[in-house]
Amino acid sequence: MIGYGARINATNCKAESVAVSGGSNSGGFIGVSVGSAFTNCTAAGTVSGSWTLGGFAGYSSTSTEGNSNTQSLYENCAANVAVSGCDWQLGGFVGYSECGRYTYCKSYGDIKSTVSQWAPKAGGFIGESVNVFASDCYSTGKVNFISTEETIKTTGGFVGADKSGDYSDCSCDMEKNKGLSVSGKACTPSGIRAVEGSDVCNTYYGGHQYDTDWTVDLKETCTVNGSKSHYCKNCGQQADVTEIPAAGHKWDEGVVTKEPTQTEEGEKTYTCSVCKETKTEALPKAETQNPPETETPAPQLPKKGDVVLDDTKAAKVEITDEVTKEAAYKEPANKKAKVIVIPGTVKINGEVYKVTQIANNAFKGNKNVKKVTMGSSIKAIGKNVFSGASKLNTVVIGKNVTAIGSNVFSGCKKLTTITIKSLELKAKTVSKNAFKGITGATTIKVPKKKLSAYKQLFKKKGLSSQVKMKAY
Repeated sequence: MIGYGARINATNCKAESVAVSGGSNSGGFIGVSVGSAFTNCTAAGTVSGSWTLGGFAGYSSTSTEGNSNTQSLYENCAANVAVSGCDWQLGGFVGYSECGRYTYCKSYGDIKSTVSQWAPKAGGFIGESVNVFASDCYSTGKVNFISTEETIKTTGGFVGADKSGDYSDCSCDMEKNKGLSVSGKACTPSGIRAVEGSDVCNTYYGGHQYDTDWTVDLKETCTVNGSKSHYCKNCGQQADVTEIPAAGHKWDEGVVTKEPTQTEEGEKTYTCSVCKETKTEALPKAETQNPPETETPAPQLPKKGDVVLDDTKAAKVEITDEVTKEAAYKEPANKKAKVIVIPGTVKINGEVYKVTQIANNAFKGNKNVKKVTMGSSIKAIGKNVFSGASKLNTVVIGKNVTAIGSNVFSGCKKLTTITIKSLELKAKTVSKNAFKGITGATTIKVPKKKLSAYKQLFKKKGLSSQVKMKAY
């Protein structure tokens, strides 16, 4: 509001939203005050620069040097100003004061000093004082400074450096200024007391002032309650702790993970869209179809190399031996299925076929599948089986698998767990690049007694050293 003022008289004036920067001898209300008087005046905003900076006044002195009768007077004035500087004499109300008189004045803003090599002379109310009189004044701001053996001598919660000051019933908030004294250690004026804890609000504000908005202390989840509170804007006291009820799961429409047959129930899996927890429900057995009254001709059995859909319409298989009735799992019938269980046997036209291998490229490029579990009859896994399955995260390899093709898991960026139950994997039956392309996000679990041997084997077969292997 005022840069330089000599013998001025200001009453009931306000300097709001001030933003003073870049200089020295600067204040939120007046930069330099010489023999002036201020009553019921306030300042709010920010002041930044180098030296002699204050929330209300930067530099305050008498109109006649050394004459206390011409001192500057401040009565019932307030400064809510953040003060920051790179040199000395920084105060929440006044940076430097000589023979000033302060009654019922207060400062609320924080002070920040970046001085580390010399005396900063920084205080919550006055930076440096000479022959000052202060009565019933207080500061609530925090004094931020670079703490060294030198700087702490002239940094205080109320006054940084003092010479012959006279203080009566003054105070400062030492809850915010832990580790500091009310004045710099190089001076010990009396008449200033430290106020801590809940006394801050009772002393300065007549009690706590709570925010009307809620603060969430613990975010609720689908199954666990949270909590919220109101906090005092001045001291941080917590009140009105209130429970936030658990939100509950938000289930999707579900995916059939096991098709029902006439002899077995099926299964449908639901996933919570928030926390990804799953639940399952049984699907009733398929209705028994009454045979037609007319004579049904014997079904035509597939030949070797034929790719057919099994009777449950869950999987496509390729016939590998029509005599011994063996087949290879070719691909899932439902390309959108997220959880796949490769069965040990399938029925084709009522005939049981043993599924002994997984065909090349069975899940290659599949963008939906997340988990695949292999049946115990699987003996061989073809090449590129899961290559590019971008959402695949879990694979369980059956106990009778003896052979694994190349690049089986290449491009599976979200794959986190491979569980291998087989004890029969050998160097001759596992392709050179069988485990190539598996990222460090994946953990491979193997039988305990095969951990050491499989570590050596898999490394030779393309497994990165970043992939973790664990025993179970």
